[in-house]
Amino acid sequence: MSTTPPKPKLKNDQLNFTEDDIRARAYEIWLSRNGTSDNNNGNPEDDWKAAIESLKLERSRLRRVNASFLKIVSSPCRLTQKLYSGFTNPNDRYFALDMVKTLISSLSLIATIIAGVSLYVGYQNA
Repeated sequence: MSTTPPKPKLKNDQLNFTEDDIRARAYEIWLSRNGTSDNNNGNPEDDWKAAIESLKLERSRLRRVNASFLKIVSSPCRLTQKLYSGFTNPNDRYFALDMVKTLISSLSLIATIIAGVSLYVGYQNA
């Protein structure tokens, strides 16, 4: 009879990582202990559980970064839709023109700042 407890069942759609991912992470944890498995430093079951927790934490961070990225990417799309509807709707035309002017002014200000910083760095390095 085996004394090793069974490995927990994983739902891939829930965790988004495979058993091979867990095995590789558990191996990294084992190596971080200089490849020992005595009672003072841990055992394979603890490494397996720590690997799962580590992967969960890593994946939750990735999900948050992806969500933030999607918000940033979708904002210009929403702005473009609003501007398009402003130009096609006579009542919102002035708002849309003001938005375009503000956008152009902001971009030119950013370009001016970048050029100034580039000149400053260039003079400092010369």
